This record gives sequence, C-alpha cells and structure tokens, in this order.
Amino acid sequence: MVKKGEVEELISKALAARERAYAPYSGFAVGAALLTSSGKIYEGCNIENVSHSLAICAERVALFRAVAAGERQFSRIAIVSEGGAMPCGACRQVLAEFSGGLEVIVADTEGAWRLFTLEELLPKRFGAKIGLGEGCGGDERGREGKGAYKEYLALDDEPEEGKGRAPASGPGETCRGGERS
Repeated sequence: MVKKGEVEELISKALAARERAYAPYSGFAVGAALLTSSGKIYEGCNIENVSHSLAICAERVALFRAVAAGERQFSRIAIVSEGGAMPCGACRQVLAEFSGGLEVIVADTEGAWRLFTLEELLPKRFGAKIGLGEGCGGDERGREGKGAYKEYLALDDEPEEGKGRAPASGPGETCRGGERS
C-alpha cells in the first residue's frame, strides 16, 4: 500500500534533483529519487553531453549512486519531468536488474503523478537465466562462479523444444558435468 506522505517525499526529492540537471542541449530536465529497502533515498538528475549518446538519465544516476554505496534492493522510484515523461527502455532494463517488483512513480512538475510497477512498464524484460552443471560455480543472485554459464532470454520465455541456446562462457570454454573443456 502506497502512503501519500511517502510518495510526496520522493516526488519532492526528485523535483529538487531535477533542479540540478545538466541539460543544455535538450532543455529537458529530469530528476529521480530512489528509495532503498532499508529506507535510504538516492537522488539523480539527467546529465547531457555534446556527444548525445554519452548522456545519462536521472533514473540511472540515482541507481548507480545507490549501487556504488552498496545498496542492492529497492522498493520505489519517483521520476519528475515536465509533462511526466515515462522512463526510457534502457532505464527500465537497468532498474529491472535489481528490482523487478519496483514501484515507479511518474510525476510532472505541477504535482500530478501516476503509479506503475516495473513489471507493467517492462513485462518481458531481458534477463539472465543461470544454467549450472554439476560442480559448476555460481550463486543464487546469478553471479558467475568458476565454470558457470549464463543463458540470456526474455524472462518467462523458454526456448522451443529442441532449440536450446548456446551458453555464454569464456573463450573456448564450456562447463559440462563439473569439468571445464
């Protein structure tokens, strides 16, 4: 259950972060405030660059600040922009890496807001499905251990019968039955 006071606090922090945006090329300032599961809030603003592909969105700035501080679990993010623009696909995917169940508040500069789940915004996200042969390393978070391999596919999508995907492993290496080849 979303509490109005919590939403207003996040929107307020995202609005303040928006004021620090560096957007000399588009003039489109965005602010974000990311709430961790432990109750901390990390802010971010968009930062543009003359080489446009090197710009970064407010959502990812907030997330990267939080991850750099050691946070890994998030419950809610507020994003504020003129007109209440939705997060881009790249931001949705990066947020999904850590918090598939994240609540996303999209607000405009006038105070109107909408609430979504990340699942609603990115229903068939790209994800890592870990395949571990006997004796191959890896852990429950999907970090690779010695000999582990990853199989990438859209979550909830399974390969067709008889059409498996080749594991991604080191150059010339695979893991079968605990032995590296």
